[in-house]
Amino acid sequence: MVTGTSERLYSKLKHRDIDWAITSRLPDASEFLTQKLFSEPSVLAVPLSMDFGAKAVSWQDLKFCGLPLLRYIRSSGGHKITESLLGALSVDLPVKIEVDDGGVMLKLIAEGLGWSFIRPATLIQHLELTERIRILPMPNPVMQRQLILAYRKDIDPQMRDEILVICDRFYKETLHPEIIRLAPWLAASLPAS
Repeated sequence: MVTGTSERLYSKLKHRDIDWAITSRLPDASEFLTQKLFSEPSVLAVPLSMDFGAKAVSWQDLKFCGLPLLRYIRSSGGHKITESLLGALSVDLPVKIEVDDGGVMLKLIAEGLGWSFIRPATLIQHLELTERIRILPMPNPVMQRQLILAYRKDIDPQMRDEILVICDRFYKETLHPEIIRLAPWLAASLPAS
């Protein structure tokens, strides 16, 4: 099992280094098949020192909060989702750091070096850091990340179906309950568990 950007995973699929990839970016349809696993809304992750009180955080609050937006590297799916939204809103935010890993992103936020938009599945992978950050609803419109299972066209369909059952069970039994625990306001926007 390996982790990495969508491009890295698709390269490994193409070269038969791996058989399956769970990613947020659609591949070239001529090379790979996909199955949607689930879609998740982003949340705002800020250092504990950033307190906006009871009010909803606005884009203006983020622009002038005194800390930079931490972004994913340009080749990642997370970067493309974020840039698409910010471009559509014509929001220009200061950026000082780009990372290629959600765990590194959360560690930097916990150290007070910036803030970011994080996907709940990333939070679940790093529960030990959630006590050191503040998780808030992001300003509207909320970014959505779609997670998909990607595979080569010669993969056994029975094995694909087994993997889909395992992914569905993991979502229902582990991921969904943890996301609701960390970000209860997402209950209405997530697929039922």
